[in-house]
Amino acid sequence: MLMQLDGSASTCEEIGRHLLTYGRRISPAEVFARIDAVDVDSINACARTFIDDQDPAVAAVGAVHELPDYNWWRRHTYWLRY
Repeated sequence: MLMQLDGSASTCEEIGRHLLTYGRRISPAEVFARIDAVDVDSINACARTFIDDQDPAVAAVGAVHELPDYNWWRRHTYWLRY
């Protein structure tokens, strides 16, 4: 994402992306600050929200004879908490 901020991206595309995502156009300094604010704790919180104890969607193409069954995937997304 930082590499896209070098000015080579289309200005209209950047403005549209900012308006759709944030509702306003944000400065490159604010983008850098938001990226720098990401730490391990925020990534863990995001993973707990969107990965832990959620039903996975699994798709495969090709030789799928070694692909684990759905219950295997589901067992690996929850954590027994007491």
